[in-house]
Amino acid sequence: MSGAGLRGVSAEQDGRFRNKELRLMKQMKFPEEYKTKVDLSRVNWDVMKPWIAKRVTELLGIEDDVLIGYIFGQLEGQKTIDPRKLQINLTGFLEKNTSLFCKELWTLLSSAALSSTGIPQKFLDEKAEELRLRREEDERIQARLRAEQAKRDEENRQANAARRDLEDSVHRLRREDDGGRFEERRRGDDDDGVSRQVV
Repeated sequence: MSGAGLRGVSAEQDGRFRNKELRLMKQMKFPEEYKTKVDLSRVNWDVMKPWIAKRVTELLGIEDDVLIGYIFGQLEGQKTIDPRKLQINLTGFLEKNTSLFCKELWTLLSSAALSSTGIPQKFLDEKAEELRLRREEDERIQARLRAEQAKRDEENRQANAARRDLEDSVHRLRREDDGGRFEERRRGDDDDGVSRQVV
């Protein structure tokens, strides 16, 4: 016996499994977003992969590298995929969160496929908002630094003015003091020209 009749078949080729999948698809309700066909080859996976990993970790509460890799395997290298099948395939892993995850994912993939960059519009908007907030924060910091510098400059100006006033007062007192000594010397002179200075 050559065993030619015992070749294996994949689950997709085996009618028993395909029928179960079709029955499940008919029984389950799927979001309207799944009706949108998505060209996965237009998606920028370098941007999508981190989102998928982060979202799966948020939903599970732990990082599951196997599941994340499985999802990547389902999506990468495909021209298109039936989102209903993806949801059915992930139900055993994500359980009650499967529908939410798949709907979010499909919405992002649809947006990414329509974008010239392959990046979902939501991500572009979030990045633009992040840059706007960062720019506003930088402007606030610069304004605060300018205000602090202006305050320091004003304090320095006042300190310099006070120092000049003090120096002027000291010079004036010295002049007055020197002038008083000169008067005393003049008054203390006798007829013989001898000074009787009082110190």
